[in-house]
Amino acid sequence: MSLAREGARARRIRATNAQVAPRDSARYTTPGMQAAELLVLVVVVGAIYWALTPLRRWLEPRIGRLLRRRRRAGGGRVIPLARRSDGTFGRKEKEEE
Repeated sequence: MSLAREGARARRIRATNAQVAPRDSARYTTPGMQAAELLVLVVVVGAIYWALTPLRRWLEPRIGRLLRRRRRAGGGRVIPLARRSDGTFGRKEKEEE
């Protein structure tokens, strides 16, 4: 009696799996379908890029100004270092005339 129950259960599992993964799923992987999907993807990305162009043009100068301000605010001065006779580096000594 338990063998009959397991057989029914196995049939139900096979039927459920067949519903989840149909056997004719290979027809969706044809090269023509892949090319069409790629074309749709390119069109969607292009449309998003075109739609966001005003936002990009508005943001680019502001980000550039922000980055330039940060560089200026750092007070980055160049200090030339000279090699001393003992092999270490330090500020150049002013030579007497």
